Amino acid sequence: MDSFKNWDLQRTYTYITDAPDFVYEYLPSSFGLDSKTRSDWETYNDRQKVVLPDFRVDVLDIYDTAGPVIAHIVGRATSLTGAKFEMEYMMLIHIRSEYNAHTGRALKIHRVEEWIDSKYAASFFGNEKKRLDARKRARAAAASRAAARPTSIELRNGSTLEMRAAKL
Repeated sequence: MDSFKNWDLQRTYTYITDAPDFVYEYLPSSFGLDSKTRSDWETYNDRQKVVLPDFRVDVLDIYDTAGPVIAHIVGRATSLTGAKFEMEYMMLIHIRSEYNAHTGRALKIHRVEEWIDSKYAASFFGNEKKRLDARKRARAAAASRAAARPTSIELRNGSTLEMRAAKL
């Protein structure tokens, strides 16, 4: 659980099945995030780690049932643009015993159903996209202004004075 709490993805992946039937679902389905295979989920996590680089999880409750393990968690981070992120989740984690020739028998996660706060997620990530777009536009405008600056000035005596940008 520590690897998950600190979003140590490489360590977390060691608890996931290598079998092709692994599935990670984001619910409610009306939110529009597709179910992911293990490879898709790892790629998605890599992208999320860029947007929320210091993501961490606080586990509020864990219910170890005869079926899936149920976890009630809160994820917290500071986004790429400096915005505070805090979202509550509920996860159903399906675990089974698997055999591996190298390690023997081990418990592996083969399915996760993650219930997200869809209203918060839509608002936060929509606003984060707007902040990132505004940052890109500001950088493009600054580059455009810098490119439009004259690089030389013709003096009255007919000579040319070359200018170089100062490094700050």
